[in-house]
Amino acid sequence: VAAGRMVTEKLLSDGHRRVAYIGGPKGVNVSEDRLTGYLEALQANEAPFQAVEYGNFTADGGRQAMKRLLSLPTPPDAVVAVDDVTAAAAMQVALENGLHVPEDIAFVGFNNSSFCSYLEPPLTSVSINISSLARTATEMLIDLIEGHAGRPQRCIVPCHIVLRGSTRQSAPMLKDPNRYASRGNTI
Repeated sequence: VAAGRMVTEKLLSDGHRRVAYIGGPKGVNVSEDRLTGYLEALQANEAPFQAVEYGNFTADGGRQAMKRLLSLPTPPDAVVAVDDVTAAAAMQVALENGLHVPEDIAFVGFNNSSFCSYLEPPLTSVSINISSLARTATEMLIDLIEGHAGRPQRCIVPCHIVLRGSTRQSAPMLKDPNRYASRGNTI
């Protein structure tokens, strides 16, 4: 949730006023959590524009969702996508439609995939501490297998934005710069 809010607030602080969200399938926790963060950021910043489309964590899902967003009477000027594959495909659709990235529309994905820096323009992405995520998930699984697990719990792992060419390069202008210091992505 915090990561979705963090990237949406970054886009809003960069001057974008029509930020859309492309999620994965409805009901998938990671997609719903990032959507919640996106919606919280819009509400906290009194942003009047809200557009949500769903994909399926594939390039085709991202392409189709972006086509629907571009067909809106007032299309977005920024997109938060549930993952890098979705974001890259959505960005490609925008470029194919003559939009300039990040001047006309900005894109942010999640996972900081290795291909992000090879895209044109390179994709801004949220980097999730994968080793911490894997360690925490493994520990939880072992506890579950050994019968030591208590109630289901959510664990937070660190994350941060890796700025690249698909967004404006200004630093986020947050009222509280430590707001996300202890937050991250959940498993």
